[in-house]
Amino acid sequence: MPDMKNLAKNTRVMVPVGDYLYRGIVAEPPADHTRIEGMICIELTPPVKTMKPYDSINYVTCPVDRVTLGWL
Repeated sequence: MPDMKNLAKNTRVMVPVGDYLYRGIVAEPPADHTRIEGMICIELTPPVKTMKPYDSINYVTCPVDRVTLGWL
């Protein structure tokens, strides 16, 4: 198993949002976000549609141990 802390940018992963897993790719966190040890930034592919007042969720930051490698 690869070292989850050092996943390469654009690696395909599944990430939990609520009770569901969504497809995403490893991304660089936005410049205005601080990097926290053990956390990883995922760009959802495609973005998840949400209810108002938001349109969609584009990025998720979560603990590395919650990410699953590959797309299901």
